[in-house]
Amino acid sequence: MSHSIVMKKLLSMFGVFVFLLTNSVYGFDDSMTKRMVGDYWALLIGINEYQSWPALRTPVSDVNKLGKLLTEKYGFEEKRIIKLIDQQATGSAIINAFSRLRKQVRKNDSVLIYYAGHGYLDEFEAAFWTPVNAKKEDVFGLIATDRINRILAKLPARHIFLVSDSCYSGGFVNVRSLQRKSLMDDKYFVENVLRNSRQILTSGGIEVVADDGKEGHSIFAYHFLRELAMNPNDYLSASALSEHMERVVTRNAQQEPRWARLANANDEDGEFFFIRNVTTSSIKPDITSHSISTNFKDKSRLAISPELMAVSLNKTVFFSGEKAVIDIVPQEDLYLLVVNKTSQGKIIALFPNKQMTNNELIAGKPFRFPRERDDYYLAVENVFGQSESEEAFLVYGFPKTQTSKYINWQHVFVPNQVIDAQSFESKLSELPVKWTDKKIVTYSIVDSGSVAIGSR
Repeated sequence: MSHSIVMKKLLSMFGVFVFLLTNSVYGFDDSMTKRMVGDYWALLIGINEYQSWPALRTPVSDVNKLGKLLTEKYGFEEKRIIKLIDQQATGSAIINAFSRLRKQVRKNDSVLIYYAGHGYLDEFEAAFWTPVNAKKEDVFGLIATDRINRILAKLPARHIFLVSDSCYSGGFVNVRSLQRKSLMDDKYFVENVLRNSRQILTSGGIEVVADDGKEGHSIFAYHFLRELAMNPNDYLSASALSEHMERVVTRNAQQEPRWARLANANDEDGEFFFIRNVTTSSIKPDITSHSISTNFKDKSRLAISPELMAVSLNKTVFFSGEKAVIDIVPQEDLYLLVVNKTSQGKIIALFPNKQMTNNELIAGKPFRFPRERDDYYLAVENVFGQSESEEAFLVYGFPKTQTSKYINWQHVFVPNQVIDAQSFESKLSELPVKWTDKKIVTYSIVDSGSVAIGSR
C-alpha cells in the first residue's frame, strides 16, 4: 500500500491533528509534532541504605527496573532520566533535581516522578519524604509533601505524574479522584493528551506500607512494574494505571493506594500517557504484541500501517467467573474473528458462533461482543489449581471481499474447540484471505484461564 493511500486513510480516520500525533508516537522526525507532544522526562529516586534510618530492601531494585522499562518499552531517553540512588539522594540533590526540571522542561513535555524510600508523619500529621542524609526525628532535614506539591505546581510541563511508594504518602492526597471509565482508544488519547494534567498515585494512605513484596520489589512496585511491562496498548493512561493499582494492591496487601489530581496546579483533567515504542513487545511475547498489524515486518512500513479497528476490554484484571466484554470500533468494513489464548498457550475460538453468526463489521459502527441483548456471556475462569493466570483475547480483522464473504468461519474455527497455537496459525495461513489488522488484549485472572460461554 502506498504512503499516499495510507495517509488519506489516517486523515479520514482521525483528522490532520491526530495524524501528526501518530507520527510522533511512531518516531517520525516532524518538528511540528514534536512541539505538540513534547519530550518525556523522569526523576527516579530510590533509597535502600540510609545514614540514620533503618535500611530498606527494595527501593533501588524498584527504581532500576522502572528506568529500564521506561527506556526499552516507552521511549524515554537516558539523557532525560534523572536517577538518584542511595547516597546520591540527599535533600539538596532532590531539590536540585526539581530545579533542573523547572529550567529544562518545556510546556508541552511530560514528567514522571517516582519516589521509593522512607516516609515520615510528624505529631501534626504532616507527611514527609526522607532523604538519605536526614537525621532521625529531625523534620528540618525532611521534604514535606506540601513543598513537593508546590514544586509540581511550578513545573512548566503539560503532564506530571507523581508516584510515591513510601509510608504516609497518602499525605499528598486530600480528595481522592472519582473512578471513571478510562478508555484505551485513539479518541480518548486525542481528547486528553493536549489538556494539562497533575496526577498523583501513592502506595497507601496515612499508613505504614510494605517494603517486601514479590520478586525483589515492594508489593506496590511489583504490580506497578508488572502493569507497565504487560501493557499491550499503544498508550496507557495514568488514570487507568492508578485505578488498576488501587484494586490489585488493596486485594493483595494490607495497604490501599490512593490517586488524585493536584489542586491549584493548573490541572485541566488531561492525562499523562505512557506511549509504547513501535518495535517493543511485552515480556511475554507469546501472548502480547503491538496492536498495529504485524503483517509488516520492517519498522518503516509498520509505522504507517493503518489502524483499522480500535479494541478495548471492560477490565484488565478479573476475578474467576467475572464477565468479559469486548468493544470494537472498526474504521473500515471488516469481517471479524475473536479467539481466546489461554495461559497454557491453547486457542479457543469465540466468535462467530452459533448464537452470533454475523461477523460483518461496518465502518464507524461500534460492535460489542457479546451484545447486551444476547442471552449468553463470556465468563473468564482460571485453570483448575491456579490462583492467578495471564490470558489474552486475539481480535482479527479481515478485508471485506467476495472471497471472505463465503468463508465458513465456524467450520474453519469451531467455536469452543480447544486447539494448540501452531494448529491455529496453520489454519490462519491457509485462509484464502489474510488478516489486515490484529489486536491482542491481555488480562489477568485472579482467585480461583479459560473463557466459558454461559447463560444470563
